[in-house]
Amino acid sequence: MSSSVKMHNKKYSADDLRAAVSSNLDSNQVEKGTKLERPRAENCNESTTKAWFQLLKTELIKLDLMDNPAQIFNADESGFADKAKGSWVVVNSSVQYVFEESGSTETNYTTALICISASGQVLPPFIISTGKNLMSARCRGGPNGVHYSVIPEDG
Repeated sequence: MSSSVKMHNKKYSADDLRAAVSSNLDSNQVEKGTKLERPRAENCNESTTKAWFQLLKTELIKLDLMDNPAQIFNADESGFADKAKGSWVVVNSSVQYVFEESGSTETNYTTALICISASGQVLPPFIISTGKNLMSARCRGGPNGVHYSVIPEDG
């Protein structure tokens, strides 16, 4: 590990960092870092951020939305694959192969679309799965008002 860290174009020694951490022990916590693509990390600076907010303000004024937060929504999606993975099991040493029962060898992908307005209104989620038919078992136990749909795997 290097003896200094460069942050915001300033170099800090390990002693500087230790002193900063120890002086704020109550407000610090250890978090796992999230990876950020290099172009995004390099362009995430004060001038880019200010320019983005200025553009946003210009558009909100042009569309007469500055005083209408209930008409401004942010949508985000999160997806995952539900392919079953094998698990470790303990078997007799004479057993050569261990098989696990699985409903399917195919991987299904599911995406959840969430929308929230600037006023705090949360729309019901929209859950999209790959497949030919919407299975009723996938639609049970979800949040109130949730909408489900399927799309073909090649779609």
